Amino acid sequence: GAMGTPLLRSDAFRLALCYVDDRRGSREGREHEAMLAFYPSNTELAQGISLVGLARAYSSFVCSFGQDTPGTNGSQAFRPGPPCVMEAEHTMWCVLEMEAHIWLTLIASRHWATGGLSTESMQQTMGALHALVTLLHGPVNTLLQQDPSGATAQRCLQPMLDEAGARLASAGMKDPASLLNPLGLQHGLALMPTSRQLFLASQSLVNQLLLAGSPGPCAVTGAMVCWQGHVLWSSLALRDSEALALLTGL
Repeated sequence: GAMGTPLLRSDAFRLALCYVDDRRGSREGREHEAMLAFYPSNTELAQGISLVGLARAYSSFVCSFGQDTPGTNGSQAFRPGPPCVMEAEHTMWCVLEMEAHIWLTLIASRHWATGGLSTESMQQTMGALHALVTLLHGPVNTLLQQDPSGATAQRCLQPMLDEAGARLASAGMKDPASLLNPLGLQHGLALMPTSRQLFLASQSLVNQLLLAGSPGPCAVTGAMVCWQGHVLWSSLALRDSEALALLTGL
């Protein structure tokens, strides 16, 4: 079954992340269309479909005991419902509806995360990730309305999951706030205070640079925006950001 997929059985497994649209992929043979993004991105499609299928079935089963429609809490305005949590021998699963019909799944190795793994830490991590997604790209449902094929949503979400997964895999689950600041955890390199409009413009510029294709053999792997020696935003590792910030101030 899905609980025993090679991905989860691997000694190297730490965590998996997935965005799913429960309105998509309902036809047999088209299940993969429900997956908007999956980390690790090199996971075999059949394994990803298996894990997503189990997560969807479990969340539907749990939500069937609730009185309110998932995510609505009895009102028209969407509000995230309680997380669906499943504990296995070696992994812990958390499934949460972040927007109407848009679900985020986090699967973490209990051995890797040790004492930092809890329902609260997983939910906080997922909330921080989706808040960052919304800040940079807007609501996922809006992306799907603009491009019903899902291609735009996939292009926006996959780099976010890749970055979040790599960052969490190195830092562990102990400080989900690490997702809120692209410069890392507790360090001395601060972003220059700006207006919200300028802040969002910086995010958009970096995002476009990261998604841009390179005419040469080298792909764009990171970007930093500075103004008169002050850092506005960076997607680079802390040491690289510090080095570039020093250069811009020379």
